Amino acid sequence: MPKVAPKESPLADLLRREERRERLAVSVEDLDRVDPRLRAKVAPLLVLDKACVVKAEGCAAVEFSCPLLQAAAVIDHLRGHDRAAGDAPTRAWVFRKVWTRVSGSSPLTKLENGKTVLNEVVFGEEPPPVAAAAPRPKRVEW
Repeated sequence: MPKVAPKESPLADLLRREERRERLAVSVEDLDRVDPRLRAKVAPLLVLDKACVVKAEGCAAVEFSCPLLQAAAVIDHLRGHDRAAGDAPTRAWVFRKVWTRVSGSSPLTKLENGKTVLNEVVFGEEPPPVAAAAPRPKRVEW
């Protein structure tokens, strides 16, 4: 009897294709104003025992531990809630060689042929060359 290979989940396929080395972080202050039920769903995707200080604005931010596409979609979702509430957009930073702030007016993801993909305006089309590993964030108590 021939053996049939188990079908892979779409998430496994996404994780295998994840080749980008950028990382995303979100402002701790902005997460405090998010509805607690939504924040409880986002919390497992964050590295909560470490926080990095984004030096450009001196703001504490927590880094996502999930793939870049998933983190970008979460930030877009949070910003959608901000627009509905009339609040300023959730602040986010991307790490390439240094932490840089992502514009609040630019969506991080877009739909292309029925699939969610990273917005090339924000992330570029080609993954950047991988240099040294990013420095580990400093621990911040809040």
